[in-house]
Amino acid sequence: MFCLLVCKLFFPLCSGVEITNTGMDMADNEVRLDGGPITFDATVSSSANGADARGSNLWNMETFLSSNPDGEGSRNLLDRQVLTSSDSSRDLMAGSQIRFSNLEAQVTQDDINCEEGTYLCVELSQGAAASPQFTMAAQGDSRDNFRDCKKLKCQKPRK
Repeated sequence: MFCLLVCKLFFPLCSGVEITNTGMDMADNEVRLDGGPITFDATVSSSANGADARGSNLWNMETFLSSNPDGEGSRNLLDRQVLTSSDSSRDLMAGSQIRFSNLEAQVTQDDINCEEGTYLCVELSQGAAASPQFTMAAQGDSRDNFRDCKKLKCQKPRK
């Protein structure tokens, strides 16, 4: 305990990469009648008090559907890794952000509840084959810093 306290007080970088926010932006959240991809961007922000992440295969970003706006509870997994190998190897400097653009999740109206609402979620984690391995934590110990969800809506049939 004493070592951890000393580490936090005198060597703040030893806490590793500190993620402050993972956000998702969608130009269109409507699921088409015939299905198809939902295109979105994801932005990951880090604390200036954390460390840099440099290397290869650093990031994993999972997409899933949830009935909860915060992504808690049961999940309908869509894709275990939505990032390309190039995106998963992008460096993140302390106090900066990286934006992953034009990501896709395949969703059909059969996958979602058009009446009650379904949320498309992304969740960031360290890549399983990250090189070098690094420590990653959420600033303030909030798991929500790794995840974001946006509500989907169903396209209505044309009359």
